[in-house]
Amino acid sequence: MTIIERIEQLGIRVSAEAGQVVLEGNTQALTDEQVVWIREHKPDILRELRDRVAARLGVLAKTYHVPLDDLLDWYRDDIEDMTRIDDEGLAWLVRDYMKFRSFYRRESHTLASGIGG
Repeated sequence: MTIIERIEQLGIRVSAEAGQVVLEGNTQALTDEQVVWIREHKPDILRELRDRVAARLGVLAKTYHVPLDDLLDWYRDDIEDMTRIDDEGLAWLVRDYMKFRSFYRRESHTLASGIGG
């Protein structure tokens, strides 16, 4: 059982925002020991949350025939915050990326090549 699954068994939803673990639900039921344990495992929890999003993106990449590496690269800085997005919202982001992929990529390249030049 993963760290997040252990927390979720307590009826608590786990996500991340701005480098912090966010707990929602019956957090009042957590004992002091459990809170300390969660704090001690923060890096592992954040890593597991990012891995979960990457796995969800992997499924969507196959569904929408988009290279997973492109999605992971494009959303690299947002993966942690994406832990708060449900499956429908994540699918919307992938469809949006697909629709504007060439524009997003062209804009990124144009901005990068224009710096210092």
